[in-house]
Amino acid sequence: MNISFYRVRAVILGHISHMTQDALRFIEVFYWPLMDLISWGYASVWTETQQSSASSILIGALLWHLVTRINYEISFSFLEEVWSQNLVNLFASPLRLSEWMLATLLLAIAVACVVCLFLSIIIYFLYGFVITTLGWRLAPIIAQLILSGLWVGFLCASLVSYRGKRAGALIYIVGWLFDPFSCVYYAIEVLPPFAQAIARLLPMSYTFEAMRSLVILKQLPLSNLIIGLILNCIYLVLSLCIFKTAFEANRNKGLERLTE
Repeated sequence: MNISFYRVRAVILGHISHMTQDALRFIEVFYWPLMDLISWGYASVWTETQQSSASSILIGALLWHLVTRINYEISFSFLEEVWSQNLVNLFASPLRLSEWMLATLLLAIAVACVVCLFLSIIIYFLYGFVITTLGWRLAPIIAQLILSGLWVGFLCASLVSYRGKRAGALIYIVGWLFDPFSCVYYAIEVLPPFAQAIARLLPMSYTFEAMRSLVILKQLPLSNLIIGLILNCIYLVLSLCIFKTAFEANRNKGLERLTE
């Protein structure tokens, strides 16, 4: 086999050039390892220094998929319409934006619930834990995380309205940016002060704190649920307004520009 290292070098330089010219591609190289390091690093610190529970980590991983799956279903539903260049045809019909939003969020919630049901069964067979043993008190936690997934989803869909079909990677990046500050696997006290300040602005951190209290202490702190609900409602209204504003701005300029 006759290999030309000049051609090999040309291919390598081509990929490096593409990576350095595409900011998102360059960021992704370091972003995902950083997210894993932060999330699991703080999780390991918490398990060594605080009262922890393997069940709380399992349930945290399970419930976090409510947020991520709803986010992806909403934002990628909009992105797929852009990629398929069907957005103009879709909204040239009598379909209203509010009707599309309602259909998308209902589908997103349904898919997320099915995924979580599937994962609950897997957790039972692999680890012998039955999530229903937590009882009805798990219901408000699930409802809170569904609300969180909705506002994150419409926030990411707004990015599609601004960035067009190039926003695919951005959806994953922004979606998982909330993970370290949501305290999915560890208590908020483990984070450094600046990260705690950010976490206290996110409803997910209050929800997962309530979940850990339920799993470990068998208590459901209503204060966490109330604060989380207030923040969720505020962010949901803001994200819907941002998405609607971004969409209407693109509609006035021509929706076909998003496919360019």
